[in-house]
Amino acid sequence: TQEQRLRELKKSRKKIRTLKKQIKELKADEPRVFDPMNLLKKSNLSVEEIRLMLKGSALEEEAPAFYKCEKKYGVNAVVVMGIAIHESAWGTSRRAREDHNLTGYGVTSDSAKGINAPTKEENLLMTAKLLKDKYLVKGGAYYHGPTVKGVNQCYCVGNTWAGYVTNRCYEIMRNHRRRDGILYATLRRLFLPIFPFACIGTMTGKRKKR
Repeated sequence: TQEQRLRELKKSRKKIRTLKKQIKELKADEPRVFDPMNLLKKSNLSVEEIRLMLKGSALEEEAPAFYKCEKKYGVNAVVVMGIAIHESAWGTSRRAREDHNLTGYGVTSDSAKGINAPTKEENLLMTAKLLKDKYLVKGGAYYHGPTVKGVNQCYCVGNTWAGYVTNRCYEIMRNHRRRDGILYATLRRLFLPIFPFACIGTMTGKRKKR
């Protein structure tokens, strides 16, 4: 009936608006960045890209939270992921499961309770705020430069933490693979349910040169 068609049309328009927003978040023309010497340099990753980088792990569902860390506090999302991966063993540690503590926030020893949050997202946001306020900005209580090594000096005992976290960051950047491949796969997954015969290049306004 005409009424059903109108309802379907409204749903399609809503989906299109959502897809346009997701495409905007992809920031296709900007490089994806992890710089261990400047953790305030933004990664430019989208939620979908972060999800793909963490795919198959217990951290995958926290992709929106990692994105929010960068968006809200300006701390590179990749380093927040690297810290969470290292401190929580990809989200599988007891503290991660029972205390929602993915980043070792407030954990000064193996027996320490830590400073925990009601949700994993809140733990990640607390960590990003702490890094921004106290570690990465001149005048911060624990500032030793906006680098992974600088954070290491007061965030964790010993000098090996920075190396472990940096390696994890490079590992997930490798998981990111070639940016265009991920973007194509993402757009294909997003658009084909609505436009099964659409050309991705047409939908994004970009076409490969022939």
